[in-house]
Amino acid sequence: SARAVRRAATLSTAEPPQSSASRETMAAAAEAPAPAAPPPKSPHVIADLDAFASSLRTLSRPARVKRLLFVSERSADATQARRAADLALKEARQGRDADGYRDAVAAVRANGGEPNADPGFAERVDGAAREELAKLEADLSRQRAAANKDQIWKCYRALGDFHVDRGELAPALKAFARMRDYAATGSRTLETCGRVAAAAASHGNWTHVTNYCAKADHAMDALGAASRHEGAARRLKRRLGGCKAALQLDGKKYGDAAKTLAELARDEATGDDGGFLSSARGERDHAGFDAVPPADAGPRAALLAAASLPRAALKKTVMDDAVIRGSLSPAARGLVEASYKGNYGDALGFLSTLVDELALDPVYAPHADSLKDAVTDRCVAQYCKPYGSVDLATMAEKFSLPLPDLEDRVARLVGDGELGDLRVDAQQKTLVSVPRDPRSQAVEEIIKQGDAYLREVRGLLLRASCLEHDLVARGRGGASSMDRGPAGLEAWAGGGAGAR
Repeated sequence: SARAVRRAATLSTAEPPQSSASRETMAAAAEAPAPAAPPPKSPHVIADLDAFASSLRTLSRPARVKRLLFVSERSADATQARRAADLALKEARQGRDADGYRDAVAAVRANGGEPNADPGFAERVDGAAREELAKLEADLSRQRAAANKDQIWKCYRALGDFHVDRGELAPALKAFARMRDYAATGSRTLETCGRVAAAAASHGNWTHVTNYCAKADHAMDALGAASRHEGAARRLKRRLGGCKAALQLDGKKYGDAAKTLAELARDEATGDDGGFLSSARGERDHAGFDAVPPADAGPRAALLAAASLPRAALKKTVMDDAVIRGSLSPAARGLVEASYKGNYGDALGFLSTLVDELALDPVYAPHADSLKDAVTDRCVAQYCKPYGSVDLATMAEKFSLPLPDLEDRVARLVGDGELGDLRVDAQQKTLVSVPRDPRSQAVEEIIKQGDAYLREVRGLLLRASCLEHDLVARGRGGASSMDRGPAGLEAWAGGGAGAR
């Protein structure tokens, strides 16, 4: 019949039954995440790539290889990408990081080059590393059996350095942390803290960075003023400053990171100890390696300051400091000067150049977009501050920004309270100042005064409690003009003859 014919046609065109395994495979394929997008390419071209590679000399060798490979991967310029891969391969040949060597060979081939690679190099390096590791562990066991505290400390240091040169940061961090149990002097405690902090910052273990930077500060206080100004202590101070800056950057505390990097750049430029390298041997000093190259401190400090500090603080931190100003790159100097003088279109042009440069830095690349938005927001707020009414079309022309993008940015800043009394008039495309209710302002002022009063009372109660329990306070690095005891505490707390 016709019904039977239609049913037979329907069954013939239906999909064949699927097995349970096929259904599970299709379900897994549907639930699998989409492939990650390729990393963005940066159009920034490093003027002298050889000088750039030389500026990384204070990093560990595996870190240098990874930094050059990062430049090769993220660079939009094919010539620069190929050259960076060649430099990474050249650097990897001199070390003991077999994985870094393999990655460098693959990067050279990916960029159309033909590496002059030794097929058995990685295997020989791995074999030699296994033998050396067995020897180091045997030496450590022998010295621990002899209970020789001094030699145990040296064995852990050698073991940690071995893992660093292999690019194995987790076991290196573990070995360096054990050094502290056998550090018998203040200088050795300082060296231990510097090594742990640098390894932890490179590994992303920010808890260790916080703890060991604080321990290093306390150990440096115990050395005395004379020892703190010696070359080794100053080098270690700069190394710890780089670790602190990386920690603050990870927490998006851009203002604190700007001040830390400014101090690091100032100390690096004025140091008379020969820098981080031994001038006699041309190799890393006894304090280990850096987590962040100090050569980048000045330009990075300028960008972070422009993104986070008020105008007066920006001038004091960067523009008024001849040492910092002299260490800036042309783009960083142009950004600071243009944003301070109110040339916002030029400032955003310099900002784009700096953001492209940051895209080639693995430490700062994750923060490039955030910093760009922060600098732009600060320029917008600074532009609007003196006006009671702002024409958004004129403002968009000044900033060289599309009007819709500027409207969205201004609306967000108004919602965040960054533009004070200004409000958006979407119909007229303007920002208009809306006077606030005097009663509301009076209530807010009363609340502020009450909070200030409570803070002062808590401070007085704390001071009274300290005096009651004979708690002694002194300045860092030893007692200065304040004597120890209750009298010195009273002067410090504001109750002495020079009280405010």
